[in-house]
Amino acid sequence: VFKFLNISPKIWGRKLHMLSTSWGFILMSVHVGLHLNMLINKNKYINYISLPLITYGIYSFIKLNLISDMFLLNAFKSYNLNESPIIYYLHVIASSLLIGLTIHFTNNIKIKRKKEK
Repeated sequence: VFKFLNISPKIWGRKLHMLSTSWGFILMSVHVGLHLNMLINKNKYINYISLPLITYGIYSFIKLNLISDMFLLNAFKSYNLNESPIIYYLHVIASSLLIGLTIHFTNNIKIKRKKEK
């Protein structure tokens, strides 16, 4: 279909896949953050554990090298095959919580500022 563009479909498809999955992950995490009010309002201890979660999320975001995937800085995604899959999934969940909690707390700050005015 795209023969007139003179591009390699495998390379183009791989780049498109990496770009769309990384940004899809970010957008899903933002979506979760927008709905965290329901969960956090029912659990009063989340404020005490949010700082360690955010800190581990920053570490995980860097460890997973998500920035490189989001901006196509790497040609391929590499995984540490010696690492336990459970640890990998914990990094993914922590990265998602980092984004979600950031969105949640940012929204709460905006809401409090509007109420003060």
